[in-house]
Amino acid sequence: MPRAPQHVGEQRRGVAAFLRRSGIECEPVDTVVVAVSELLSNAVLYGGTDTVELSVTYDGLRGKVRVDVNDRTPGARAEPRLPGDDQEGGRGLLLVGALADEWGVSEDGCITWCLIDAGSGADR
Repeated sequence: MPRAPQHVGEQRRGVAAFLRRSGIECEPVDTVVVAVSELLSNAVLYGGTDTVELSVTYDGLRGKVRVDVNDRTPGARAEPRLPGDDQEGGRGLLLVGALADEWGVSEDGCITWCLIDAGSGADR
């Protein structure tokens, strides 16, 4: 997608539709959509190229959704920070860390990813 804030909402809606078509219930869908929003927003704010790549996959056997956001900016590793109480932003990775089972950054710093439990078919 183009690295522009107005495209984040489009991607959230697309991800929600994909997950619902995959049979995932509302609560995990909402959790994944928040993580997508935060990771994409970080890429839009801090990425150094004109585009951002989003990949969302669902492993129904393991019941996990994987989100990968590639801002194509090597060396700029995403790091959580503790903003001051009066700051509007800066909590995105803290939120992702609280919502996800795992999260991390690729060695080159281009991709920030997370895994979220969405329940397997056996759980439903």
